[in-house]
Amino acid sequence: MRNTTVRLGMSISLAILIGGMTLANNSNQAFAAAPAKDDPHVGLAQNWDKVITGTTRFTLLADFANAAVRDNETGLVWEQAPDSSTIRTWQSARDHFGSCLNKFVGGRKGWRLPSVVELTSLVDAVNLNPALPTNHPFTVVPSGIYWTATTYSDRPTLAWVVTFVNGQLGAVDKVANSFFVWCVRGGMNADQY
Repeated sequence: MRNTTVRLGMSISLAILIGGMTLANNSNQAFAAAPAKDDPHVGLAQNWDKVITGTTRFTLLADFANAAVRDNETGLVWEQAPDSSTIRTWQSARDHFGSCLNKFVGGRKGWRLPSVVELTSLVDAVNLNPALPTNHPFTVVPSGIYWTATTYSDRPTLAWVVTFVNGQLGAVDKVANSFFVWCVRGGMNADQY
């Protein structure tokens, strides 16, 4: 089993085990044990077909004043430039002023925090810093950790996160951590949460 550690200059370091996961803070105390074998969110980065590649996968949307991008693989609409100046707690990312729910992108409302399935659909772990597909149209995407709306099934105090340094997943405390937020519109499926 291979162990990969990613340090991002924050109060958390991610230590991902292939086939399992351990998250630790600076004092090396575990935040979460390995995910349950029946957790539906394990191995999500591989669940999308990703048959549309290159310049045809994404479309910059003129209807959103070119501030949003449609993923032609999933049908989801993403902010072209996620907020790179602010990190938030999980609750703040979900429902406070400045969160996805109150955001205007391209003159449009209706944004929300993506599920772990949705956010990992953007990941291309072949590329690093950020772990996005080649020829993506996104701008100012910090290579950091991003919240998802998905609660960790074994510990409701944790939420799934995705690091766009290398595309790895983790589950961290919702209250004690602050990370980036990348808002999405469209296609919400309860099975993805």
